[in-house]
Amino acid sequence: MPYSNIEDRRAADRRRYVETRAEHNAASLAYYRLHRADLMAAMNVYDAANRARRAWRGATSRFGEEVDFATFVAVWSGRCFGCGKEPACGVDHIVPKARKGRNIESNLQPACLSCNHRKRAA
Repeated sequence: MPYSNIEDRRAADRRRYVETRAEHNAASLAYYRLHRADLMAAMNVYDAANRARRAWRGATSRFGEEVDFATFVAVWSGRCFGCGKEPACGVDHIVPKARKGRNIESNLQPACLSCNHRKRAA
């Protein structure tokens, strides 16, 4: 049945959820029990790929093994690369990690939160 009012539709969806919750949970559990081996195999493949991705991105530490943040910011006199006014409280990747940028000193610059967010929006 079509609904002319979105609130009526949402109320009907909530009622349907409450009425069918037990049946849905039972069906989900039955499916899980039937396909447990396949689900576990898929999760293991995903976990292995995720571990490889995290290792590639250098997720073991925030700045990587190569860079000491305090020394790095001291080279920039403790100031942000963008505005030069605020103290740098974070690090900005020149080539983003999502685009295969690395955690090496030549790819990092100190940034205050506002400059780092401004760069992200551009």
